[in-house]
Amino acid sequence: MGKNHLKSFKLKARILKYRTIWFGSGLLSRFLGKKLINHNYILPNEHLENILILAPHADDEWIGCSSALQLSEKSTVYYFNFLGKNYSSANEKTRLEEIKKLSKIFSFELIISENREDYSDFQKLITDKNYSAIFIPFPLDWHPEHIKVNDITQEIISKSGKNFNLYFYHISVPIPEVNIKYSYLPLSESEAKEKRKIFGENYISQKNTSIRRLVLQNKIWAQGQKFYAAEMYARFQITEWKEFLIFVHKNYPAISKMIYHIDFPLRIRKLSNRIYKDFNY
Repeated sequence: MGKNHLKSFKLKARILKYRTIWFGSGLLSRFLGKKLINHNYILPNEHLENILILAPHADDEWIGCSSALQLSEKSTVYYFNFLGKNYSSANEKTRLEEIKKLSKIFSFELIISENREDYSDFQKLITDKNYSAIFIPFPLDWHPEHIKVNDITQEIISKSGKNFNLYFYHISVPIPEVNIKYSYLPLSESEAKEKRKIFGENYISQKNTSIRRLVLQNKIWAQGQKFYAAEMYARFQITEWKEFLIFVHKNYPAISKMIYHIDFPLRIRKLSNRIYKDFNY
């Protein structure tokens, strides 16, 4: 067997392995899981009138907020233009093109960060506009750039002196199931499939990111409900958010290791619950 054939075989085996894990996790949660959602906590329509979604990377806005983007009367995405480990000009161009394409499909206003060190444009946006809600990546996350967006935003919002409805969306680390305030938006089976389809067709550069695994987390939340899946949003007051960010930075060496568990849906949920319990206690 040649090197290319061996590489292809290993890749197919890896894909099969994880799809089997995700299928099994879905079955376990369906038959052994418990109801996690309180119907009273659906995200109110008035908070969707004019929303701002903060996206560290091109695709985060779709992974965490596809429902909010489509249900909102008016939506703006502020793209921080972060690129993870690949800050090449080619990657920057590709990812810009992808998020611009999505903005045209769903008619949202796209604002691209002018400077990765100076966020005065973002500060002006927060000060001048009256958003009905702001959507931010959930700070319990292995990715340092997701946490960085929280640091930047928390400082700017604190200085603004304004009150906002803050919703924290999950990307690869699920929102904890215990001791946390949350809201949600339901997804039908066709909407969940469309979420996967749009991601695959639009974010071609992110083919190594499994939208199947991410949508499975949406589906697990909806076990025992009449709807198929749900996008979850944690709720924090500004002081609690600040305290949680301090906790995340202090415990980041342990939190960063969550990356090794993201392909195991039930395990990553367990870790999220455990770490958040440590914060509460």
